[in-house]
Amino acid sequence: MDFVIAFAERLRAEGQPAAGAQLLVELVDQDPEREELHRRLMRCYVDAGEPARALRQYHFCRTHLLREHGIEPSAETRALFEALV
Repeated sequence: MDFVIAFAERLRAEGQPAAGAQLLVELVDQDPEREELHRRLMRCYVDAGEPARALRQYHFCRTHLLREHGIEPSAETRALFEALV
């Protein structure tokens, strides 16, 4: 998984955030509890010019965490969301 994350970040850094997002979507589907993946995906969406998708990703993350664990996203995830709105 770490290799895929690193590759997605490399794609994002090289100006291909949509390609990085595609990889991260699969990882989020496999492990929706990992907020780090949601944040990376949100950044890819923003860099790809799709801020609305980044906001939807935050809401998906938040809903999942509340439903499955009864918790809010971390301060880091909330800060990224607040920076987008």
